Amino acid sequence: MIDDFQPIIHNLEGRTIRLWPVADLHIGSKECQIDEFISFIKKVEKDKDAFIVLCGDIINNGVKDSLTNVYEETMPPSEQVDKAVELLRPLAQSGKILAAVGGNHEARSRKAVDLDPMYTIMCMLRIPHLYRQNMAFVRLNLKRNGSQDTYNLLVTHGKSENKGKQFSRNIEGIDCYIQGHTHRGLATKPS
Repeated sequence: MIDDFQPIIHNLEGRTIRLWPVADLHIGSKECQIDEFISFIKKVEKDKDAFIVLCGDIINNGVKDSLTNVYEETMPPSEQVDKAVELLRPLAQSGKILAAVGGNHEARSRKAVDLDPMYTIMCMLRIPHLYRQNMAFVRLNLKRNGSQDTYNLLVTHGKSENKGKQFSRNIEGIDCYIQGHTHRGLATKPS
């Protein structure tokens, strides 16, 4: 697995892009809105300028010792992984996934048995080099009309198993922070 501090660099020359954060799908939860996500994927596929970053909790991953009621899951964790791969495969194949990080739901398996379901998903998609376990530093090089526009992103899930651990939103050189775990859309100015 690649160290969190090794940046992911994308050279998207001549491009203007639309970047969509995807987090907290909770595939396997009865509350998961899978049909809406399928519709979203189709829109991203059709839009040549659309890209996504995966910000954790892609699967619900209810395990014995978690707060999630494992008996209310719509499928076991292994099927959740397979479903995530099935849904994300078209975007992976077209190069539309720019980065991925794990969330607290994936961390359950890492903590319990040292297996990382998000890393497994990325390996099955054949893009493990785009995965970072806790946070991803992403550099987007967008060369347009003779000028070089570079944007530095920090992608993370946000608060998780260690509630006291938060990122200062004041890291020099970071242009955009993308974070999941909010369970709703949210945009704020850095502090």
